Amino acid sequence: PPSPPLLSLRGGGASIDRSTLIGMCLALLAATMNGVGLNLQRLGQRRHGPIINVCGVILSALCGPVDMLSYSFAAQSLLAPFGSFSLVINLLLASPLHGDAVAPRDLAATALVISGVAVCLANADGESVARSYE
Repeated sequence: PPSPPLLSLRGGGASIDRSTLIGMCLALLAATMNGVGLNLQRLGQRRHGPIINVCGVILSALCGPVDMLSYSFAAQSLLAPFGSFSLVINLLLASPLHGDAVAPRDLAATALVISGVAVCLANADGESVARSYE
């Protein structure tokens, strides 16, 4: 039997499979943890000392297991583009935390990345295939 579509229109609204939604949320959480962790490490090394730096290292280290967990809920073709969300987090945190200027070129590059992610997600195959060694 054919698999149900990733997105379906029911009663005028879009619905997403629960497992896929959990995977997407976990992938976004992992990308956010990575972006925040890297910025905390930089902040700790520049100003606030080792405790902030260690918090950043812990967040960055924990993003891997969370990302791995997300792939058990949704297809890789759907989740892989969410890794670039950490670039957006870096753009949002660089100015307030570190005083970095955000140039128009940075905004344009981020918009290009976001549009590429949107294209990837629009064309992603949401079907997960279970494989075994038998």
